[in-house]
Amino acid sequence: MHLLPGTYVYDFVYSAHTTGTIKAAIEQGLEYSDGWEHLLLQAEAMVPLLGLPEQSKTQLRHSLQRIRDNN
Repeated sequence: MHLLPGTYVYDFVYSAHTTGTIKAAIEQGLEYSDGWEHLLLQAEAMVPLLGLPEQSKTQLRHSLQRIRDNN
């Protein structure tokens, strides 16, 4: 898959699996991110809405990292 120079690849995959699209971005030296960062940002955005303490963001980040590491 050829991607145009300067393309930013964003893939909504929540597992450690590297998709063909992400692989192509890596091979072509393009910037990319996967669904994990999106999931983390969504979770962190909910902290103030749910009235949770600010340190909940750190706990969420650690929990999501453990989940990702075990899959």
